[in-house]
Amino acid sequence: MQNENIILKNPLVTVFICLILGSIVYNSSFNLSYIILSIITFIIIFWFGGKKSTIIFFLFFLLIISSNHFYYSIPKVNDGRYIVRITNQSYGKFTGIYKGRKVIIQGSKLSFNIGSKYLISGDFTPSKEMDKGIVGIIYGGDYKQEKRDLISFIYDYKEGIYKKIESKLGKESAAMISAVSFGYVDGLTLEQKNDMKYWGLIHIISVSGFHMALIYKLLEKLFGYKVALITCAFYTLFTGASSATLRSFLMILILKIGEKIYKEYNPISSLSLSGILICLITPYSPLDLGFQLSYLATLGIILFNTPLNKKFYKYPKYLREAMAISISPQVLTYPIVGISIGYFSVNSLLTNLVLMPFFSVVVILGNLLLLTYWWNFCFDILVGVTGIINGLINLMLNFMEIISLPLMNIERELVYYYIICLGCYYFIKKGFNEFKYIPIVLLIPLSIYIYSPITKINISNGKDIRVSYKGDIWKYRVTNSKVSNISNTQYKNKSIIPLNSVGDSFYINNNIFNIRTNNKKVYRFSLIKNKEKYDIITLREDETIFILGDKVIRF
Repeated sequence: MQNENIILKNPLVTVFICLILGSIVYNSSFNLSYIILSIITFIIIFWFGGKKSTIIFFLFFLLIISSNHFYYSIPKVNDGRYIVRITNQSYGKFTGIYKGRKVIIQGSKLSFNIGSKYLISGDFTPSKEMDKGIVGIIYGGDYKQEKRDLISFIYDYKEGIYKKIESKLGKESAAMISAVSFGYVDGLTLEQKNDMKYWGLIHIISVSGFHMALIYKLLEKLFGYKVALITCAFYTLFTGASSATLRSFLMILILKIGEKIYKEYNPISSLSLSGILICLITPYSPLDLGFQLSYLATLGIILFNTPLNKKFYKYPKYLREAMAISISPQVLTYPIVGISIGYFSVNSLLTNLVLMPFFSVVVILGNLLLLTYWWNFCFDILVGVTGIINGLINLMLNFMEIISLPLMNIERELVYYYIICLGCYYFIKKGFNEFKYIPIVLLIPLSIYIYSPITKINISNGKDIRVSYKGDIWKYRVTNSKVSNISNTQYKNKSIIPLNSVGDSFYINNNIFNIRTNNKKVYRFSLIKNKEKYDIITLREDETIFILGDKVIRF
């Protein structure tokens, strides 16, 4: 075919897309919509790539489906004994790795050291959380700690660094420095995490491409690329090898190999290759929010950083580059943030512009603390300087709070409109000027829909509840017969409509509707007419509900 070069020019991109599609199809339990999307994709591949290419790419599609099936299939254990490495603790639950798979460990009297291996006696129940790669729950009874290994030592070393910083600077400063420098987040309080969300700096407290690029550039200048690569490989393992860190390291590795062998570098192909490797190692990754944000942010930088830099040509070089690198990642991550998280921090544009140089210094000094842990004199000096920089960051945040804006709720329809605008922009740049009218035409019905006085309730996966009314949004999650408020629009004294518990009922604003739970499967919505009489709306797996007066309209 004459069009074959279009696909074969960047085959890694197509392979990556096929792996993502395969993971989505499997993890959606072969949802018909995603199957149709896959069929359309392979028709396009066939049209532009030919029969042979289609077969090869389809094999990758089947490979990732098989990999996901293998990942979520755990061999039965007859004696009820499981060797699990504990990786995280949150809200009384432990997360661990069992035979390369993520599991949750629950029990009444469990106390584990993070990073250590344990032989746990208990019962395993399959319970998939596919967006997190969780395969099930181990209800533990007796347990015994296994022999310590390198990974246990790494976890203990990070905790030791944190405690030593804490003894010098206090808990809050130690928690922030440890999180920013090497991804140790166990010391962070909920308030600190909410603060970072509010300021749009949540990516700073998890080791990401920003950290990896900064450390690599510094090491390459000082010691050359070989030492820099080896050190970054260890740093990736030391910090937990998250999707963002692994993606960044693989791209740097591919860049250097490409420069030495081929004397050229294709950033989109390198991004795709790193994604392919991660998908093959952890097949659930495409469903992971961190994976999605990391890859879309990097793609946004690749596609839009240079054009934005040129648009800001009137500004000084530092300001121009800082603005471009702050805005370009958000061009493509905005839709994911809007759909998955439901809010956007307008403050992030200012904080990233002003504070990133200071966080860069904290990252460098914080990682030097890892090397000087046993040299008290040097360690104390570095801790003092790092504490001063951290204090300056806090002072600037306190000052910026005067002009800060609350987190902005994002309607899903606004996200879809944004995606349509991106598509129209692409076609306009290609010369199809007719597309400029589409966003204008859609703006009127969109405004009416978002600011409508009709209450809308969206249910996803039978547990995620999203309520919108006159532009306001509230989000709730039903788990284990409990309703929890997961709205992210509250910050300090800027309140949202609260969720108040009354017996087994949960009322929003006392007058709109309530959410009821029972102790099994059924969750209910009720439009409150008065406190004694109300209509019950039974919750289904996935649907949208409109409440119009006394009528309930379902889709």
